Amino acid sequence: MINTAIETCTVCGHVNRPGELACANCGTLLVAGPLTKQISFTEDALRIAVGPTGKVFMAEQRRITLKIGDEQVVMQLGDSLIVGRQIPGDVESLPVEDLTPYGAAEKGVSRQHIKLTLKNDMVYATDLGSTNGTRLNGHTVLPNSARLLRDGDTLQLGSLAMTVRFDAIA
Repeated sequence: MINTAIETCTVCGHVNRPGELACANCGTLLVAGPLTKQISFTEDALRIAVGPTGKVFMAEQRRITLKIGDEQVVMQLGDSLIVGRQIPGDVESLPVEDLTPYGAAEKGVSRQHIKLTLKNDMVYATDLGSTNGTRLNGHTVLPNSARLLRDGDTLQLGSLAMTVRFDAIA
């Protein structure tokens, strides 16, 4: 609803035109809107993590390596790749890259957990609405929201943590 009454500023006394939301003289808001609910944050939520500053462009071979503990999962990345876990006997929703051998089921990795997408020689990770979520360098990745991956990033699917490398580790 538009304010049609003449508003006199309570700060400077300037008479403003009808419909003005702020005083033309001093900028004070003339019409109060609904207040934003203030929430409290824990110290962990306010901590700003400094993530890796590795390269963002993939090399021509388009390989991405996920280092899980002492193991390495080397994947060839086309336009996109689904990463998750396989359920025995389920052939409907197989991931392209299966993390079952790395304890994915016990660590809360969904069948189709994330999608890695190559766009303009950069890799993006998108959580596919997984049950236990995805974290990138300690920050939650919102479902269906693409986040740029860098070489050296820490990616966590459920509680399965891995380091992202764009070049295969020898």
